[in-house]
Amino acid sequence: MLYINFEHPFDQLRKLALSLNADFKEFQDSAILTLNNDLGKGHVTTYNVLEGLNVRIYDITFNEEFKLTKMEQDPSIIYFLYCIKGHFFHKFENQEDYTKIYPRQNVIYSSAPKSPNIVTFPANVHLRLSAIFVKSVTKPSNSKRRTILESALDDITSFIQKDNPFSYYGEISPVTSKYAKILIDNNRTDAVGKLLVEGAVINTLASQVEHHDAAKEEAQIGFPLTNSEILKISEVAEYIAENIDQSLNIDHLSKTFGLSPKKLQAGFRHLFGESLGNFITHLRLEKGKELLQHTDLNISEVCYKIGFSSRSYFSKTFSERFGLLPSKFKNSLSSDDLVYELTYKSTMSDGIQLSDIEDIIEEAEPRNQEHNITGCLVCQNNNFFQLLEGPKSNVLYIYEKIKKDPRHYDLEILTRKINSNRFFPQWSMALLSEKDELKDTFKDRAVDLNLDTESILQGDNLHISSTVFWRRVLNMIKASKA
Repeated sequence: MLYINFEHPFDQLRKLALSLNADFKEFQDSAILTLNNDLGKGHVTTYNVLEGLNVRIYDITFNEEFKLTKMEQDPSIIYFLYCIKGHFFHKFENQEDYTKIYPRQNVIYSSAPKSPNIVTFPANVHLRLSAIFVKSVTKPSNSKRRTILESALDDITSFIQKDNPFSYYGEISPVTSKYAKILIDNNRTDAVGKLLVEGAVINTLASQVEHHDAAKEEAQIGFPLTNSEILKISEVAEYIAENIDQSLNIDHLSKTFGLSPKKLQAGFRHLFGESLGNFITHLRLEKGKELLQHTDLNISEVCYKIGFSSRSYFSKTFSERFGLLPSKFKNSLSSDDLVYELTYKSTMSDGIQLSDIEDIIEEAEPRNQEHNITGCLVCQNNNFFQLLEGPKSNVLYIYEKIKKDPRHYDLEILTRKINSNRFFPQWSMALLSEKDELKDTFKDRAVDLNLDTESILQGDNLHISSTVFWRRVLNMIKASKA
């Protein structure tokens, strides 16, 4: 168990990094812990947003259970926690049992001098968590954001006693997730990133306070489901998503989770704004659309994968939701006006020589031309980055071939999407900078790019970084040919 009693959030994160043997980088208003060893993989980032307001973002998976005890020197600090993926456990030191914190659950707690917080992160659970720390500030307000923050906290701080720990384990709050996701997905450390964090923190905080107040009002009018039943509804939704190809009906779910059909319907209308049956249908349709976009499965195979027993009913409901029959939607993806894009990163195998990279390029150029594939390959240190674009079936075919190539491993797809045009009219190779070690070998065949790909090399939110990265690659290639 790790004990933390440093007051400054950056010092807390530094101690956590030392405990985990993780990398730690500190900037003016942020600090980043990067973990990539036997203990786990991911990032923990702390932002100093305003005086008295900090946020810690967890996007991490621990390979072993990890316990953290936090003793606050200042009991006026209040925590607003919101988890969009995974779960963890919390208790005060003087409590015997832990409370499980679920995805999308609104959680607010404080601490007292003699009652430190104990948090347990379970093993092998991908945690994506926003933790906002608010400290009472006595200085007068000088900004609009500060005024908004103080107004939002009035109701919370009015009933929190500094000498006793306070905890509020609220209901599931899906609305807050759109703000928390902005926080967790953000990986920029420049001025734009800082403004993005400030706005998202204020919105997340306001949403959690608003949901807290609304929950109190609902309790007063007698909402038909208890808090534990609402949490169970979230578990039902997760179960449906994981078993979408199975026969799912309300009687089966009622028996499995111990909730009456009436409770199930009320819970889904409360959390998702629709009946249980509509939720299952819409989830299946969204999964079906994804399979049509990113696989070569035919319509019947897609029906089987998502639990539709009738192809005609699937076609009817798909058309009602998306405005196209699934067959027409699938055909539209092969249109000459649309381009399928797939980007990935991988690690070079041990012993790879420059001659091996030359061979990869020699093999790729004619193969890509034959299949109408364009894109770009970038090599940096021991990493490959590649964008493939062209007809969807051809791109998927080429990628399957690439996956089996023994000259690299640990492939990770960064983006899969449909574009209206190609980024690269011809297949290219690019070097990242004038200092690239491959420059001399490929000086007549590659474009020099002064790009910093650190944001792509690190972090689980790679789809965001890769979009920015490839657009910069495209712009630099165009500039070099102008």
